[in-house]
Amino acid sequence: MVSNKNWNIAKRLPSETLDELKHFPPVIAQLLHNRGINTLPEANAFFHPSSHSLHNPLNLPDMHSAITRIEAALEANELVGIFGDFDADGVTATSVLALGLMDLGIRIFPYIPNRTDEGHGLNLEAIGYLSNQGVSLIITVDCGITSVAEISYAKTMDIDTIVTDHHQPLDELPISMANINPQIGGHSYPFNGLTGVGLAFKLIQGLYENLGLNWNTQLLQLVAIGTITDVGPLLDENRYIVTAGLDSMYRDPLPGLKALLSLSRIKDGDKLDAHAISFSIGPLVNAPGRLGDAMKSYNILTSKTKDQAYILAQEIDQINKKRRDMTQKAMEIVKTNLDGRDENEAITLVWDEQFTPGIVGLIASRLVDQYAKPAIAIAIDGDWARGSARSIRQFNLVAALSQCEDLFIRFGGHPMAAGFTIKTIHLPILKERLSNIALESLKEKELIPTLNIDANVRVSSLTGETFKIIQSMEPFGEANTQPLFITTGVEVKSFQYIGKKKQHLRMRLYHNGSIWDAVAFNQAISWDGSYKTVDIVYTVDIDNWSGKDVFKLYIKDFRVSNN
Repeated sequence: MVSNKNWNIAKRLPSETLDELKHFPPVIAQLLHNRGINTLPEANAFFHPSSHSLHNPLNLPDMHSAITRIEAALEANELVGIFGDFDADGVTATSVLALGLMDLGIRIFPYIPNRTDEGHGLNLEAIGYLSNQGVSLIITVDCGITSVAEISYAKTMDIDTIVTDHHQPLDELPISMANINPQIGGHSYPFNGLTGVGLAFKLIQGLYENLGLNWNTQLLQLVAIGTITDVGPLLDENRYIVTAGLDSMYRDPLPGLKALLSLSRIKDGDKLDAHAISFSIGPLVNAPGRLGDAMKSYNILTSKTKDQAYILAQEIDQINKKRRDMTQKAMEIVKTNLDGRDENEAITLVWDEQFTPGIVGLIASRLVDQYAKPAIAIAIDGDWARGSARSIRQFNLVAALSQCEDLFIRFGGHPMAAGFTIKTIHLPILKERLSNIALESLKEKELIPTLNIDANVRVSSLTGETFKIIQSMEPFGEANTQPLFITTGVEVKSFQYIGKKKQHLRMRLYHNGSIWDAVAFNQAISWDGSYKTVDIVYTVDIDNWSGKDVFKLYIKDFRVSNN
């Protein structure tokens, strides 16, 4: 059998790095090197994240100016508008900033735009509405860095603006009181992996430290959720933020998070990790914003009482179920639309009037997973259309969309994820342009899923103390993925088809004198009962489903062994 994935095995670490990290087992040294950690101090900081990992907020662009302006608002009892975004990163950012400012006694007015009616980012109508409420200072979170015209308009209404945003800026920056964004050059901040909620937190951290006060550590629960769901790299200070946030959530969750946890598959006493947040809490926080009203998520995250949080959690659960149904129906439409399409197209574009802006990002993500190439899903509403794009490492979305800038009403995002608004009549032109751009950019590149493998090892080398160290590398996520290993020449002693549709495999494997339990989810379709010796790519973990802890291999791919 030939795997349909590319296996990319990391190069062996240099001898000088191995010597520097000689206190660790060689495979651990390799794992650290693969994550950019090559010295003992770096390794100690990685394995023991602490509040010392937090960098000085004042090294971010314009942070001092922002703090000065907020302190003036506190002194003058101004009403401060917080302009957020409707995804989990934007909602948690709005919540963190709101809770932090309210604890100082600052009057706030939170505003999260409606995804369907307003779209992402500042808009003139919202600014007028905030002005009518008496807002004299707007702080944006997870948006604003491309809102040049809107921020100029706010100034004509005597509203100052502070921008906190991690998205890529345009050549022209807004004329605001402060633009806090590590993507802007000319600063000394050592880490550019903060998400929108991370920057909102840094503003709170800087403000409190300047006032000589301690910020509420429970805020890290919300920062952790936004960082994980927005796929922030789990290294550097993000590693401390997420580790401390998960620990705080486990010990004493905020009322809203406790209610959301009760809806998920996470039971009291269960381990809280990045995977659980991504697949249980994240979708619940995202769901209201996908269908139009992200303020429900804001209200539950900032709720003070268990009763209020419980009522909101039930509403959000129903919204999430509706979101799942809508996504399933949309994917059926996508399948019909793509039937007969040229499989050699370098980018997948789909649009339909039955799509809604809240689910096109999910559609695009699934298409990338399915076809291993960039994808854009577009919701059409009469003369206007809103698109959401997801990409692969080899294709920079922002760079590609910038070449079509003349077609858009607005656009923005990251190299891997972006969005735009466009006139419906321009969609065929957009498709033609992006297809040509993608074809030229990707013509020399192999578009098949790649498994980035950390090391070629004997299974026995991953047990005992080494396994404990691997576990201590959590939380796993972007830039610190769960370690992936390859072992060749593994003998298949037995296998069994499991699952309702017999889609999984349970296996007993023999290697290097020992028997190992293994499971391969959703890979039964690729299995042939005649296979005797295979090469396997896998992660390792403990399975306690049967009531006892069992070291187990979780197979991600396999090939018939050549030796």
